[in-house]
This record gives sequence, structure tokens and C-alpha cells, in this order.
Amino acid sequence: MMIELFTGTVIAIGSVIAQKTLEKTEDKVSDILSEKISQFINALTKTAPKIATALALAPEQPLDYGQAVLEVETAAKNNTELSQSIDELAKAAEAEPPPNITEILQKIDQELQQKQFSIQNLAKLTEKINNFNQAQTIHIIQNNTF
Repeated sequence: MMIELFTGTVIAIGSVIAQKTLEKTEDKVSDILSEKISQFINALTKTAPKIATALALAPEQPLDYGQAVLEVETAAKNNTELSQSIDELAKAAEAEPPPNITEILQKIDQELQQKQFSIQNLAKLTEKINNFNQAQTIHIIQNNTF
């Protein structure tokens, strides 16, 4: 089953930012997630090069998350390759969430709320963020054997 496009778009953008932020630390995203991020960026570059460039420059250059989500979601509605890459990336991020994804998704969510995006979409997004929080807590507990 495909992840809803709005939610998938936010997770995809959040995953790109998470990977770029982690590059500065010892942490990194999984190989599978890294591959899905590359596929998403490639598909986005073909469809919406301007927003792909803006994503590539973030987080060093501030990104208007609301505008980014709108542009990526709009481009994906008309492009099967892009919408499929968003879905695959979102599923990979759910399966192996980067350690900083929750914090980034919450930041995006706050900006989207300030811009008054659809309440229904934001409710779904908040639910997904909570799922990431729970998954990361379980992952941390499993890795910390006492």
C-alpha cells in the first residue's frame, strides 16, 4: 500500500535533511535509505530541478519547508517515477529511521502548521511523527542491552 503523498513527501524531504545533517557527524543513514534518497533526488532533479537544488543546499541555506512540500507534492502528482521514489523513500525511512528524523519532521510540521496547511494532512503527519518516535525508542532499547 502506498503512503499518502503529502505525508510521504514530508518524510522524503525530512530524510534528505536528516542525511545531510548526519554527514557532519559520526552517524549516517543506512545504505538502503541512502540509495532511496539518491533515487528521490534524481527523480526530483528531472521533474523539478529548482526545488532539487534548494534541497541540496539545505540545511546550510534555509529551506521554506511549506513551499518545498507543495512543490514536490505537486510535481509528484504528475510524475509516476517521482511519486514512486517518494513512496519507497518514506517506507525505507520508516523501516530504518535516521536518529535525527523525528526532530526534523517536527520542525517541518511546526512550519507547516504556521502556514496553515490542511488539518487532515497535518493530523496524518503528526501520527507518522509519533510512530517514528516510538520506533526510535524501541530501537534504542533493543540496542542497549543491560
